[in-house]
Amino acid sequence: MQSLPHRRRSDAGPQAASQAQVTTTDPSHIDATERPALSSKQCDNNTDTLSHTLLSLDHSASNSLNPPLTVPAIFKQVQDRQSGRVPGTEWNTYHVTPSEWATLRELLEGSDICEKLRVDYFSQTEAFVQRMPSFTHEYTSRRFHELLKTGLASICHGTPEEGQFMKQIRSGGSSDVDGVQGPSMHEPDDYIFCRGHPFYGLVLEVAYSQKSKELENLARFYLFEADRNVQKVIGISIDYDRSKKVTLHTWQRDSSDTTTGGQLQHSLQEVRTETGAWVPGPPLQISVLDIAPLHSVPSSLYGATIQIPLDELCEEIEYGERTTTEFKEKRKARQCQNSDPLDRDDDDSSQQCESDDDAGTERLDEDYVPSRVGCKGSEPGGSPIGTRSRTNGAFDN
Repeated sequence: MQSLPHRRRSDAGPQAASQAQVTTTDPSHIDATERPALSSKQCDNNTDTLSHTLLSLDHSASNSLNPPLTVPAIFKQVQDRQSGRVPGTEWNTYHVTPSEWATLRELLEGSDICEKLRVDYFSQTEAFVQRMPSFTHEYTSRRFHELLKTGLASICHGTPEEGQFMKQIRSGGSSDVDGVQGPSMHEPDDYIFCRGHPFYGLVLEVAYSQKSKELENLARFYLFEADRNVQKVIGISIDYDRSKKVTLHTWQRDSSDTTTGGQLQHSLQEVRTETGAWVPGPPLQISVLDIAPLHSVPSSLYGATIQIPLDELCEEIEYGERTTTEFKEKRKARQCQNSDPLDRDDDDSSQQCESDDDAGTERLDEDYVPSRVGCKGSEPGGSPIGTRSRTNGAFDN
């Protein structure tokens, strides 16, 4: 969770054309030259929708929102879950008031687990969420950035200006994105930007189950309510544990409506079916101007589009899934080897191994994050929670 100093955004920047089925919603009016903003009432309504859904999710008894836990109790549970002493789900939600959030955030920033945390806070309904990303989740987001860099290299033709521009593209990892109104905060899975322009860029979200249901609301938050000039939001929805379906979403502000403004443009592509079959389709297209403002882009790249082939993206997702399965199988084998044959017969031992594996699978898949190794210190003036990045030195000068 890497924190950047807050600043209101300026120009919205050009948008890439949509590439698939498009739907629009109209959350607010956008000024063509200023940071797109919602009215206070619209912001409250949109954030209420997101947070209300989060709070309505079914969680384990240890995460019960009634009665609310104290800040020290929540902090203890977060520590225990992050360290593996207690199991965790994808979303672990608590009721926390804004004043309690300020205290809790300070505790988290000062803790020894701050570099590993992935948290959200939705102030309108006072929901604090601790997320436990999986290996597949983190690997996919990391490889997405590499695919983007490869796509950028393919459209550069070797000029000194283009070569220098390529070196400026950064992955900010899971950096803190705060709301303009109130203490709401969310951490995308990646934030891609051009060095020297950290408030302008592209957001990536990789989502399972509960988070997949919230992708559009999160996109609206990033594009209209956040303290950054986000140009595009890309969501990769993986139907984990239910099917093999993978869906690719893109959201951006629709500047074509000059009458009301403020519309959200959504494109959707199926990448893999429920049975695991890859779906042929056009590559994901990302405008160079989605990751860097016009004045920082070489003139030879004006209007250029970065392409990410869907088959390459799907291949990376499946590699992450296979690796996760290998981790689980090795864990199960270790558990079986460590079981005491004198305490139970073979049938009991086999059953116990399966039960232990089921109990530990969630922890392994949800918290094995190799990218946490080698994290550097926090950005000067930034939140200590925000020191974690999937790319070492992402904000280095």
